[in-house]
Amino acid sequence: MQPSLRRTPGDCELCGPDRGERKAAVADRPLAAVASSLWIAQSRSTDFAGRLTVLGRMKHFIFNLADGNREQATAFLRAESWVLGSDERHCDSLAAGDLVLIHVAKPRCEFIGHARLASAFRDWTPLESDAFPYGRSSGVLLADVHEWRRSVPLDAVVHRIDPTASNLYVQGNAAGFRSGIVLITAEEYAAALALNRETVLAPMTESEFVSFVATAIPAYADDKVRSGQWASEQSLELSRTAFDELLPQGRDTADNHLFTVLDDGGRAVGTLWLAVKEQAGKHIGYIYDVRIQPEFRRGGHATRALNAVEDEARKLGLSGIALHVFGHNVGARALYEAVGYKATNINMFKAL
Repeated sequence: MQPSLRRTPGDCELCGPDRGERKAAVADRPLAAVASSLWIAQSRSTDFAGRLTVLGRMKHFIFNLADGNREQATAFLRAESWVLGSDERHCDSLAAGDLVLIHVAKPRCEFIGHARLASAFRDWTPLESDAFPYGRSSGVLLADVHEWRRSVPLDAVVHRIDPTASNLYVQGNAAGFRSGIVLITAEEYAAALALNRETVLAPMTESEFVSFVATAIPAYADDKVRSGQWASEQSLELSRTAFDELLPQGRDTADNHLFTVLDDGGRAVGTLWLAVKEQAGKHIGYIYDVRIQPEFRRGGHATRALNAVEDEARKLGLSGIALHVFGHNVGARALYEAVGYKATNINMFKAL
């Protein structure tokens, strides 16, 4: 979707003006960031026809498939080509070496891959026209094509770029793009790429839920025993009862969101259980359990899972997230404090 504010032809379509606003912020930014912004700003100019030209610099674009047909987008990627019409904005600015994100429009509104351009925009040869029978006789060739194992929603990228929702240009694109080619900055390209490579949360399947319960019940029982709250011989039964009360309909229990934690290769590395509760008249999230499998620990997955669950909580309209940590679990407490959790009350005990 095009931003609602007017901009000059040399402006980036996703982030807004890159001249006055960027220069005004130079004094407050690190040297590397300043150099990057000036490099971007100085490398752009417009000709008398109002077209964007970039002098010998790699550019970054979004290729947006407007009809939302993911299967066709996947076919384009596998054919290492992208079909475009000569009427598309920016088609004459495309050059070999430019980088592109692949976006599928509504109803999906998600990024599904990235690639490097192997050619500028051009008419297909007769052989290529036979190979790409999609109603248009022109486009670009692709190289270094990457189909993402999991898609990245547009709203996640928008939030990463503009977490305070204060940039009207970014928010103007939050509902989707109208044009087939969208010019973006290197930083915005990197933001989408990083989200694809990060630890993400996926709703548990039924088999994953069964495995989760089989692991979590004895683990919770052990924690309660170690904390001195339950006797060992009763702990498993008490733990089962607690889980049954909290999840009477299993993974389909209302106001409970059970996730499998996936790494950047799509492997299941852990689990996270978020419930919705009411506290002081507000709806908050409560993390009952976050667990990374032993062989994947010390890899930053727990930190990234806790960051990812904040996005889930925002989607649910929650005002904050609470959790409990056992006193003997010093490592977990350090982790929670490192990502911003603060103690709200502390129970203490002295053995006699």
